[in-house]
Amino acid sequence: MKIKTLDNEVITVKQYGNTNTHLKLTAKAFQIYSDSDPLDIYEQHHEPPTEVYVGGGMSTFAEYTYYIRGIVEADNLTEAEVNEFIEELGE
Repeated sequence: MKIKTLDNEVITVKQYGNTNTHLKLTAKAFQIYSDSDPLDIYEQHHEPPTEVYVGGGMSTFAEYTYYIRGIVEADNLTEAEVNEFIEELGE
């Protein structure tokens, strides 16, 4: 499937929950995700891994990045950032 990023780039992704993705949500993030409607998470595969900004002037290389759409939107997140982002929604 294809989605448009917040920068209007069209990318090919898999949707978490509808297709087999590599995303592993923490128990807390999964509960909040399950209770949040609508909240969709999309996974983009990168071969080779792509550099992703992770804050504080730091970056890392990720094989998968994630995009959140629905009640809130976020782009180009790592798995850890997805969990943190969703957990913060529950606070």
